[in-house]
Amino acid sequence: MAATSAALALTLGGTATAQSIPSTGPYYVIEGDLNKAFIMALGTRDRLGEEASLSVIVLLSDAAQADSNGVARLDMAYEFRCDENTLRNTRSAFFRPDGSLIQTLVNVAEWEGISAGAMSEKMRDYACEGTLPGDEAPVESLGVLTDIYRTWVSEQ
Repeated sequence: MAATSAALALTLGGTATAQSIPSTGPYYVIEGDLNKAFIMALGTRDRLGEEASLSVIVLLSDAAQADSNGVARLDMAYEFRCDENTLRNTRSAFFRPDGSLIQTLVNVAEWEGISAGAMSEKMRDYACEGTLPGDEAPVESLGVLTDIYRTWVSEQ
């Protein structure tokens, strides 16, 4: 997803700010592999008219952390224009493995189109319509979900 790549690239530059990114649960995994898991923070969904917002958390595996200057988790705030089928990443927060904050960036992002079948479409569907992409039950605790992901990666 282009927005995720852009957010990860921002580890090299940007404007630091103390502005936090909400990450209220429950939590829902929308995609994952041996390098990272993308998780919607369902309690952050907000919709007003044709605009919506949602936070997404990216957990990085130990192997991926080595390639990301020690970033273990990335929280991203997204805005959506539901009627235009577009999104943008407005803020990104980077965390160490111990959970301490490295940096929060305010992103000056252009609106991007959302492609059918892309992960961003699943995010938009939840932000704009409240529709989850599958039957899995959301998990109440991010800590529990993090442990499940890390255990799964270690067993592969």
